[in-house]
Amino acid sequence: MKRWILILMMMLGTSLIQAQHKIVITGIVTEEPDNSTNPQNRPVKDVSIYPENNKEKTVLSNRLGRYYITLTVNEDQDPPVLVFRSMLHDIYKRPLKKSELRKHLDDTLKLDVVLNFITLPTVEVSAAPLVVFGSEELSVSDYLFHGDNFIMLAYEKRLDKGSKILYTNPANVILSSFTIPDVAKELYVDYAGRSYVICEKKVYEINVRDDVLSLFPLEQDFFETRIRPWVDTTETTAYFSNHLWYYPEFDYYAYDVNDSVFKKLRTVIDKPLMELYRAQYKYVDGRDKLEAYRAQLATGVDKEIWIAIWSGFPNSIYYHSLYAPMFIQNDTILIFDHYSNKLFRYNKNHEVLDSLDITYHIGPDKKQWEELLVKDIESQVIYSVFLKEGRFFLKELNTATGEIKNVFRLSYKYPERLKIRNGYAYYVYRPFESAQKKFLYKEKIGE
Repeated sequence: MKRWILILMMMLGTSLIQAQHKIVITGIVTEEPDNSTNPQNRPVKDVSIYPENNKEKTVLSNRLGRYYITLTVNEDQDPPVLVFRSMLHDIYKRPLKKSELRKHLDDTLKLDVVLNFITLPTVEVSAAPLVVFGSEELSVSDYLFHGDNFIMLAYEKRLDKGSKILYTNPANVILSSFTIPDVAKELYVDYAGRSYVICEKKVYEINVRDDVLSLFPLEQDFFETRIRPWVDTTETTAYFSNHLWYYPEFDYYAYDVNDSVFKKLRTVIDKPLMELYRAQYKYVDGRDKLEAYRAQLATGVDKEIWIAIWSGFPNSIYYHSLYAPMFIQNDTILIFDHYSNKLFRYNKNHEVLDSLDITYHIGPDKKQWEELLVKDIESQVIYSVFLKEGRFFLKELNTATGEIKNVFRLSYKYPERLKIRNGYAYYVYRPFESAQKKFLYKEKIGE
């Protein structure tokens, strides 16, 4: 009897073994075409592919979108479901068919997949934009918040033909005005909340006392070297960078005001641009190379950098100034390094908490990205700004994950000087082909 039981068990075991087969599945993962910027399917790398409910068998697609995964399938069980997961795309689940498995048992099954881009719901602002300031004589060029009031740069006909600084309240009343004795360009607020008007010849600090405006002149060099580099401050630390628009690398530093100690937080570099920058050295003659070498000995600045600057490369169409802003969000320091595709987060002791992948600037809407992040100065929420068909789309960033959380569309086309405060988007706008001057508007976002 025991012998028959043993034989029966061996037969069952053999049938179970025979029912299990190895199958290799391979293919190419691509993304859906975009008729405007991407007319053909492009391969997608680093897509996670795994059988549902078994992530331990995860494989990744390579730079050509190719993947290989080996599965063990049982003829007596339901076929497995392959999951394709990518940060920029909708999750795709592909149930394997029994007919496919029978045809390719102990063989290779070719399975190509096309992924669709993630689509987030767009929330339009429900209330109509409100006029914060409007005048029949003056157009608003720029503005700053000053408590509950506003400092504005305004002009009658053209900004370069005479401009004024206005001090207004929320009731659209001009409390004070001052004619600028120079050709004004824009307003600026520094890390300490001080306001400035930047002009062609000088920079003027704007003072307001008892609702009366006055200007204090500063030299351009003093402003550019002593004020503009400073990014933000906390109670004990000041943050600054050595960013220069004509050089594709810079550093962020923290300065402890108590101990007078500097600490470098991060170096930001656009490596492909830097290679092109330095390559300009190859195309100059021996005399220029000699002069650059002498400049290197005198200043310590690499001769290749001197050649790039002398050649005018930073003013060419091949160059762009780096944009990798720093924000302080509550007790966390955030550096958005768009050239390593990472958001670096630091605690108040300047220790790296983590680095998160960011993709909003390289995703399907990268051509619409305005190279602009805006922080709500009250709620601390940070938005990435996109311009599509003339309208601004504000994509709220989840700084705990690096992903987009919500998308909001503003009402008017081609707004200017966007700022966000207390859940309201502020901007300058004039209706197209209208005789109206440029007004300052605000509208609620998130409702």
